[in-house]
Amino acid sequence: MLEQTYYTFFKTSSGIWGTADRSIALLEKTIEKVIDCSAITENTWIRAIFETETGELFIGTQSGKIHVWDNGNFRELEFWNPEKRLEILGFYPIEKSKLLVGTTHGLYELNLSSKQMKLISAENFTAQKVFGSNQSVFISSPSEGIFRLKENYEMDPIISNDLIRDLNPISLTTDSENRIWAGSTEKGLILIENGMVSRFTYPELKNYTIRKIIKEKENLYLGTLGKGLA
Repeated sequence: MLEQTYYTFFKTSSGIWGTADRSIALLEKTIEKVIDCSAITENTWIRAIFETETGELFIGTQSGKIHVWDNGNFRELEFWNPEKRLEILGFYPIEKSKLLVGTTHGLYELNLSSKQMKLISAENFTAQKVFGSNQSVFISSPSEGIFRLKENYEMDPIISNDLIRDLNPISLTTDSENRIWAGSTEKGLILIENGMVSRFTYPELKNYTIRKIIKEKENLYLGTLGKGLA
């Protein structure tokens, strides 16, 4: 491994890609592959990763660029050309050939078949985290709250940011019942259901921020900063 801390992950048929600041690694029970990304991360760092059906890797950076790793080489994605300078915050695939790109200046759709991009939100909207499941896709904005993305790309408000100011956005996820879970920056867990917010606290996690949540049936798996997996 070239770095010790990996921040974002994308699951594929061949394993899980993890991103550090300046490298990416493919994990499958062991370390299968490590790619040095220093050539594309001078004065910036990696924010997002996605693997296409043909095996190309899309790598989004804080400087707002999307690089493609293909056959051992990096190149910039030729049809990614936003008009405004921005930062990439995350990727979220919605169809086999479509990818949502969350940025500091809008939410974009990339059509990988037609090789086109389009802005599908207001340009002053910050799409901090795109998450969800086959049932629903949600968008988190640090200033406005959480929205459900409709098929026509209109956004239905779910909860105002005023009610979830302690929410840790990187931990946002949904469960099989389409409820939204997140860690709190203060303590414990946040559950959002039908426009209502519930909070759960655990004494043993009092001083540890929850960064990752996986809910399977009746079990909650919590990845924490400083206490490992709970």
